[in-house]
Amino acid sequence: MPRIRTARRVLLLAMAAGTALATGALPAAGAGPAGAPADRPAALTTPVGGISVRVTDEAGAPLPGAVLSVPAPEGGRRTATADADGVATLTDLPFYDRYDAEVAGPDGGYATAHLAALRVAAGQVTEAAVRLVRAAQFHFRFADARSGAPATARACVYYLALDVHVLAPGARSPHPAGCGAPDGRGRLTVGGLAPGRYRFLVVPGAGGYGAQWVGAAAGTGDQDEARIHRGRADRRTTVRVRWDGAGTVGGRVWSADGWVRRGVIVSAAPQPATEGDGPLKARTDRYGVFRIAGLGPYRWKLQYTNTGSHARAWSGGAASRDRATPLEVRVGEVTSHDVHLPDGGMIMGTLTLADGGDPLDVAVTAVDAETGDFASFRRFSDRLVVRNLPDRPVWLYFARSGPASAVRYHEVLRVGPGETLEDIHVVL
Repeated sequence: MPRIRTARRVLLLAMAAGTALATGALPAAGAGPAGAPADRPAALTTPVGGISVRVTDEAGAPLPGAVLSVPAPEGGRRTATADADGVATLTDLPFYDRYDAEVAGPDGGYATAHLAALRVAAGQVTEAAVRLVRAAQFHFRFADARSGAPATARACVYYLALDVHVLAPGARSPHPAGCGAPDGRGRLTVGGLAPGRYRFLVVPGAGGYGAQWVGAAAGTGDQDEARIHRGRADRRTTVRVRWDGAGTVGGRVWSADGWVRRGVIVSAAPQPATEGDGPLKARTDRYGVFRIAGLGPYRWKLQYTNTGSHARAWSGGAASRDRATPLEVRVGEVTSHDVHLPDGGMIMGTLTLADGGDPLDVAVTAVDAETGDFASFRRFSDRLVVRNLPDRPVWLYFARSGPASAVRYHEVLRVGPGETLEDIHVVL
């Protein structure tokens, strides 16, 4: 078995050895003053690094005022504003596996760009570049499905990009576009999206309504039945939403050998590689029980992630969304559904960079070859180790500096439950 190094273990070993990890352009966080007594015990500090992004427009001109942001380990987001040269830099970021960064334009006229899996190394600044394009705008009109009256309840909008890859090539999971309260006529404008085709998931914040994928004439729980809306640069596209009431789905999650599973993330929408970041989710308690409230009265498919040694799965114990059991949700009622998780498979091998670079700089994701949903991803490891794979054909993608740089393994791979596929050797 390969040696797996977690960020926590590397950090603790470095601390125990008293290693000065922050040796580059960035000072170590909390470093003591010069001339401190040599016999004074060194304070334990968290190694830090940074991210610097050069932002330009479609013509290649710098975009001062653009905003770079990443999730903060302590919660919320950390931001930096681009200078006159269009460069935005975040420093003092804790040594971490990877950060998913966003870059927004200096005004609402540009589409927000996403940079996935930027690795922050101790004492180093990770550099990237992004070119922003002019954005499309979507004009949402919310109404009560029964009365037809405008609905002003706060809502969050998520988008499924059909033409652009937001966080990983080939992967289809909803990404947040923004939240807000419609005006008195039920109108809410969402911008910052690149021109292209989208499906929308809307989640109400109040009013007794249920979440829905926006369909052609009514809501639906199936993303494949959602209406496709096309956005064009500097133009506004209307999206009509008719709110229905809400119901609940709940149940218990078991392992294949009959043990209840605690901490499993259950969601009514496909989750991204960063497990737990998606909408409409709940986590099983110590009894393996979960509840997801606020779903519209439609047929929903549930996904199960953060499954330990088990594979990501779908309602009915299916290995993929297209084979999942749809659950009928009714207003004011609880739909019950238990599931037994199948064992996961594993792919093992080596990953080498032809220029001698660090393989840890490469993000590796496994994507269902037929549905485009995330199947798994490589965790913090210096080898090619992808765990928790469902019994499905998958593509492996390798990206060194975001989705645009990704290359795909030359063949589809498939691993059965509890099996390991070895001797996969990749040179980039």
